[in-house]
Amino acid sequence: MLTLRHGVVSSLNRLKQFTGLPQADRRLLLRGFRVVVGVRLALWLVPFRVVRRWAAGRQVSKRPEKARVRSLSWAVQAAARRIPGASCLTQALALQYLLARAGENARVRIGVSIGEAGGF
Repeated sequence: MLTLRHGVVSSLNRLKQFTGLPQADRRLLLRGFRVVVGVRLALWLVPFRVVRRWAAGRQVSKRPEKARVRSLSWAVQAAARRIPGASCLTQALALQYLLARAGENARVRIGVSIGEAGGF
């Protein structure tokens, strides 16, 4: 019973936080949710190369200001914390998609680092 009650209280607190945001931030957060969920589902359903090409897209407006880039990053990170399986790859592709639509030519680089001992 305690777990159920805690979950309800936690959900109400999140709803209160969300409704306390300015309207522009609420819209941005909802857009972040839609894109992160879309990327997450796409990574499950279609080949990675297709998702990567879609996320890169093409620029549709002028270069964004730095504050806008930070806002998009915030929206993706906030949404990803609440979406199961929203890995760093999911977040990177979602942010790349949003930045491309904002006029920023972002590139996702995938790689690993090899330590001094020769391992990951």
